[in-house]
Amino acid sequence: MSTKEIIKYWSENLFKIGGMIFSAIGAISVLFPLADISRNNFWIRMLMLFLIVLAVLISSVIYTYHNMHLNRRTVYSEDKASIIFEFNDFERIINEKSDRDRTVVIPINTNLEVVGDASKISKTSIHWLLYECLHKNGVELNIDLLRSVTKKRMSNRGESYIGRIGDWFYLTPADLGIQSHLSFLLVEINEYEKKKDGFFAPKALTREDYILGLASALKVIFEIVGQEETVYMPLIGAGNANVGKTEDILLLIEEMLRFYKDKIRQEVHVVIREKDKKEVALYQLREIQ
Repeated sequence: MSTKEIIKYWSENLFKIGGMIFSAIGAISVLFPLADISRNNFWIRMLMLFLIVLAVLISSVIYTYHNMHLNRRTVYSEDKASIIFEFNDFERIINEKSDRDRTVVIPINTNLEVVGDASKISKTSIHWLLYECLHKNGVELNIDLLRSVTKKRMSNRGESYIGRIGDWFYLTPADLGIQSHLSFLLVEINEYEKKKDGFFAPKALTREDYILGLASALKVIFEIVGQEETVYMPLIGAGNANVGKTEDILLLIEEMLRFYKDKIRQEVHVVIREKDKKEVALYQLREIQ
């Protein structure tokens, strides 16, 4: 965040906390008239004013610092449904030893037929963490595995399974044949176009396509994932897709979740990379009513 944004936020808190403190003093003075205490002593009045102003300044600084360093913020909670934004690491989430049923959402922005080709997977992506996790359990991630899962939506273009925006694959422990409480929801967020050589390749991801892909991903989460599952989704678009500033993507996802709030049945965690702490602050998020 820039210095200008920090000062603006601090000044807002200064007036808010100042108003609260002076209102409280006004209410107290009705019961205990402060004017009687300091009527004949100018310096006592000055000291009282100085202490009040100092309390406002210190409180506003502490409040601002605390909010700017939040690691977790719950913006919606209704029965079992909730939306939580947090700084976290997917490697930690995927490798966590837990009895809770969890689903990790993985946006796919590549040809589905090479989804299991390790040489073409970015080592910094959640897709790579999925590949490693399955490989450790003796499961190979490939198009045949995706064809075999029970819950899926695939686009078929002749002999090829290329993928369209909104295609999805829900890999459960039962589908994978492993003992685990961790499922993976792969969601296609891009469209493909046929090249002159006859092969399909991903289009350059426009903002319009990104918003369509994001909406499709959220729709699948709310309709397919069970109510008892805890869902972890990344800040879709802030990684390798790189469709805009992290802060703008954060606020866009917040608005889309606000729009879909009536469909939420699960505890949904929107995970922001810890390295992005300098770019975004969770205090910017508003509670969803």
